[in-house]
Amino acid sequence: MSNTPPPASSRAAPWADLVNADWMDQDYLSKQITAPTGVKVEITDPEGNPYVIPVEGPTLGDIDRDNKLAVQNILASGGNNGEGPEMMFDGIENSKWCTSGHTGWAGFELEAPAVIGEWYTLHAGNESRDAITRDFRLQYLNPEVLAEADYMAMSDSEKRNVLRNSANWLDLDVVTGNTDNEVTREINLDNLATAQVLPPVR
Repeated sequence: MSNTPPPASSRAAPWADLVNADWMDQDYLSKQITAPTGVKVEITDPEGNPYVIPVEGPTLGDIDRDNKLAVQNILASGGNNGEGPEMMFDGIENSKWCTSGHTGWAGFELEAPAVIGEWYTLHAGNESRDAITRDFRLQYLNPEVLAEADYMAMSDSEKRNVLRNSANWLDLDVVTGNTDNEVTREINLDNLATAQVLPPVR
């Protein structure tokens, strides 16, 4: 029978013992056991390019093109004989509002306030290309200057004074350099507003 003692067993020291051991570099250990403060994940497409999740932006929604807004009380800076402002909305293609000079304005009221999402203008290009209005805009009453209810209560003479002062109005849409006889425009989302009194300015 052999008198050789059995081999001594050995096992690694527990982690807690290592952390608390005097001979361990505590600065080194703190860097090894500090939990991360955050995780960064990068998603790429099959080609390795960063993947951008598409986000659908706001839209105008459904525009009602079947029911036209009723217009009333049209006032203008002037009008040629047989081409008064009431002809702007008569639905007849060969009639028009036209005023002498290079500028003019016409204001009108809707029967009820509405959000204008789109507007359409037909010009007199069938007569001459020179009869197509190049620069024009659609505006609405600035509520910080005058409330629509106060405007609606005015006489036509008082309304004309308000209409001719550009400081009373804000732009819904502005067209410059137009060469088309028919123009359909959607209102920019940033300009959408509920309005009942609108003057297109030529």
